[in-house]
Amino acid sequence: MAPTGPLRLIPLPMPVLEPGDDLHERILAALDEAGEAPVAGDVLVVASKAVAMWEGRVVDLSSVHVSAQAEDLAMGSGLPAEFCQVAIDESDRVMGSVPGALLTYARGIMVANGGADLSNVPEGKAILWPEDAWQAARRIRAELAARGSPDLAVVVVDSHVQPLRFGTVGMALGWSGIEGVEDVRGRSDLFGKPLHVTRRNVADMLASTGTLLMGEADEATPAVLVKGLDVTAPEGGDQGPEDVLVPPGECLFTPVYMGGLLGEFKDD
Repeated sequence: MAPTGPLRLIPLPMPVLEPGDDLHERILAALDEAGEAPVAGDVLVVASKAVAMWEGRVVDLSSVHVSAQAEDLAMGSGLPAEFCQVAIDESDRVMGSVPGALLTYARGIMVANGGADLSNVPEGKAILWPEDAWQAARRIRAELAARGSPDLAVVVVDSHVQPLRFGTVGMALGWSGIEGVEDVRGRSDLFGKPLHVTRRNVADMLASTGTLLMGEADEATPAVLVKGLDVTAPEGGDQGPEDVLVPPGECLFTPVYMGGLLGEFKDD
């Protein structure tokens, strides 16, 4: 997938969302305010926190029962014990901690704090990942179309950190209407040599591009419209987690996290 012409990114600022707000109406209003008419083939990049707020995925930390494991993790990380418990509850595995974060395995992804966050949410609360980002992307796409929007691809994104690198980048949690992972195995490189293992994660590239405009602080820009890619839905239907998640034993980083970052699965 490559741009068919100039690639343009349109930031879509919105008022601060509250749990249960009509996210689709906010998106349509932001598109109208931006003065950019979307067309079929455009991509709408939406922040996972906006989706989570729409779904009501906000936890009052004062209501959280703290376990001994959460207390221990709080001591090692410096995070509130209640938030550590939320991270445990959202994770399949807690692998360890460093000051300011827990390293967790959640929904097949290596991520800080099980995807939970204390930023961009009122004091005393934590915001979670969407219940199902893939389903959310499909719902947003279908609802916007039902309200008169052209058929847009939708990518739900969050920021994350990479091993041994400072700074956050965007990551796609789920998408609809786009081939988010493009298999280019069998194609030739510049010198005619066939590619054997290469897949292009278009969705993550879009996530980082969108996150560049969304920001991480008080920008209040939870969506970005990407024009110029002219994407089409995959012929076989929407992709899913199996198209992007690498089984742990086949991952390049397996020797690190299975050999040096051993942890215990949370108690059932």
